[in-house]
Amino acid sequence: MRLRKINLRSVSVTHMHKSMTPLQYIRLYVFRVDQPEMAKILGVNQSTIWKWESPDPEKRISITEKNMRKYREAAKERELPFHDSWFFETPKDVA
Repeated sequence: MRLRKINLRSVSVTHMHKSMTPLQYIRLYVFRVDQPEMAKILGVNQSTIWKWESPDPEKRISITEKNMRKYREAAKERELPFHDSWFFETPKDVA
């Protein structure tokens, strides 16, 4: 697996390209924020963001429809592009 460093505004993250989850994609490529900032935007704990984004399926928890709505509303407020399919599948140009 290839390690890649991403610098997006204030975010500097090293991750394994193949293990990016859909919610990591939304946070890094749409909102361009780190986990603490995403938690603040959505009104949840950072540990919740980590659990949603965990590359380990055994540690990952499912996001509720209520929290999906929070992502949509936050993107709309910030005039960011957003598509519901991103909750379920990372765009192919990133995965």
